[in-house]
Amino acid sequence: MEIKVNKIDLVKTVTVKLQNMSINTTQKNTQIFVETLFDTIEETLLKGEDLRLTGFGTFSLGTRKAHKGVIPKTGEEIYIPERNFVKFRSGKFLKEKILKV
Repeated sequence: MEIKVNKIDLVKTVTVKLQNMSINTTQKNTQIFVETLFDTIEETLLKGEDLRLTGFGTFSLGTRKAHKGVIPKTGEEIYIPERNFVKFRSGKFLKEKILKV
């Protein structure tokens, strides 16, 4: 099952969780935090560095080599160029929590 969450939903959820922990915040402050976090992850990856969040996981860049592909509908062979992609490897504590589900 896949649940799609946009930034607005994420900000609302985080704001409510923080307020439930008696942390005085607003959606605007939470939005600034969330956007700053995403920007930091993006900037780190664009510099070619990994971003490790201890216990949660590591974001890193991977490269898919150029290769031939096939359009299933027509059977036509196509060339797929090399490209970068973002990898995420979950950390120990996240893995342990997921295994319990």
